Amino acid sequence: MTVGITKLGTDHDDRLIGTDLDDSLSGLDGADWISGHAGNDTITGDSGQDTIYGGDESNGTIFIEAVDGHYLGYGGDLIDGGADGDKIVGGAGFDTLYGGDGNDSLYGGSGRDVIHAGAGDDYIRMGDAPWTPILPTSSEESLVPFEYTDAATGDAGDDTVVGGDGVNLIYGGDGNDDLRGGSFVDAVEGGGGDDRIHGGAGDDVLDGNDGNDTIRGGDGADFIGSGSGGEEFHYDVGNDRFYGEGGADTIAGGEGADLVDGGNGNDYLDAGGGDDTVLGGNGDDSYVNGGSGNDWIYGGAGDDFVSGGSDTDNDRVYGDAGNDTLEYVGGNDTLLGGDGADVFQISADGVGDLSGTARIKDFDAANEVVDLRDVFANVAQVLAASRDVGSNVRIALGPDRFLVIENVHISDLHRDNFWFDTVVDGDDGANSLTGPRSPAALLGGGGGDGGDGNDTLDGGSGDDSLRGDGGDDRLDGRAGNDLLSDDDGNNTLLGGSGDDTLAGGRHDDRLEGNSGDDLLVFSGGADIFISGAGNDTFLVHFNAQYIDGVATIADFHHGTDHIDAREVFPVLTAAGPESRHAPPLPLALG
Repeated sequence: MTVGITKLGTDHDDRLIGTDLDDSLSGLDGADWISGHAGNDTITGDSGQDTIYGGDESNGTIFIEAVDGHYLGYGGDLIDGGADGDKIVGGAGFDTLYGGDGNDSLYGGSGRDVIHAGAGDDYIRMGDAPWTPILPTSSEESLVPFEYTDAATGDAGDDTVVGGDGVNLIYGGDGNDDLRGGSFVDAVEGGGGDDRIHGGAGDDVLDGNDGNDTIRGGDGADFIGSGSGGEEFHYDVGNDRFYGEGGADTIAGGEGADLVDGGNGNDYLDAGGGDDTVLGGNGDDSYVNGGSGNDWIYGGAGDDFVSGGSDTDNDRVYGDAGNDTLEYVGGNDTLLGGDGADVFQISADGVGDLSGTARIKDFDAANEVVDLRDVFANVAQVLAASRDVGSNVRIALGPDRFLVIENVHISDLHRDNFWFDTVVDGDDGANSLTGPRSPAALLGGGGGDGGDGNDTLDGGSGDDSLRGDGGDDRLDGRAGNDLLSDDDGNNTLLGGSGDDTLAGGRHDDRLEGNSGDDLLVFSGGADIFISGAGNDTFLVHFNAQYIDGVATIADFHHGTDHIDAREVFPVLTAAGPESRHAPPLPLALG
């Protein structure tokens, strides 16, 4: 160390210039202009809107305590912006920038920089120096073993961090951050808050951490993980790896050969193009799709919807544990339901009859079904297209499209093993209508079958539509996501299992949702609502014809059930609801 000069400013606007030696410069108050020149300098801006140049070749220390100051470091500087909203430019050396409190703008410059934004909603743009990265190889490794050119920490606040062309290490910290990697290799971790992360070009390591994050891998072979929130992920070109861990994740894959692991939670996974491996993990996953390419798809535990995709490639589709739906559209796919009572759905999916053969490896004729609604209208058509081939059944789905059910003969199958688009329509007599196991519509005629008589409509399993119309009717949806409606009479509507919609009429009805997330609609009359298990919604429907009535909710669950009265009370004020219709419909909550 070669000791240089020591200079102190005044309370005014000072101009302080160092030497080529190791100087100590302090601006004190005022809007100061300070240049360290060469040497390893220590520069303190203190109060005021200061402009500070670290010098040409310095590796010094610069402390800045200023109000809305502009700071530029040309050597290897340490610049501290203090408590206010600062603009700091690192320059060409190995700089360390501290934004401090306030809404700061920090620019790393062309050297290798370390940036700490501090509290406040900050903007960080990193530099462009090249470096050699070391990427983690599994979801268990942290972002620490990573050689970088620039590092930025957002800390508290809703920060925006933009990586440069070098190797960037970015940590968002707390807050809802916007974190963007550069064109080379990046390691980005969101921290707390609901973050938006984009890896950019290059082979990136991206981790959402806590919060409900949206992560886009960008081009390159990316390694992507998340924390405990419900994340949304998008891939572009590259062979990407994703680990959803906890939370309800949404993942859209790109064109590479991706590994997608949804982890725990009810996930939506679409791997996109390429030969992918997709793991639904635990939870009831609404969509696990391999997309185009030769994919391996595993639903995991829970009741999942699993598909090989709408293409002619060769996929292996595993439902695993739970009551799963396995979809086949085209290609030579292998389907294994695993444990549970599974549905094998043969779909056209709006693309016509694709060629190929689907092979069901573990069909259980006692408990499982094949959904043929897109292909056949009835069981007679299925039998006409079926042949026993060795120990298997082969069903011709089209000119070059087949379904093979292994270790099953035609004689082992029965009507309830197939789903078709079914309409059960009563005549003018007093009929009792019972739907099949497949989704069905039960429609009444003029008698006691869903028309004007006292009817009994039983939907059975499947997603059914039951309409009672006149008379005192009993509608039982049973299993499936059913729609039950009855316009007139004193009726009983039973949703059964599944997410059902029950709509009563003008008279005195009893609506029981039972299990599932149900919608129970009140239009008038002295109705009794029993929601049962699940997150249920009670909709108060305004109809000018049925203005009178009382709806009694027998088992309202605070925290999970909801009342939607927007059609009656569009405005809620401190004095209570203001009705646009008179008289009001009272609700008795029991």
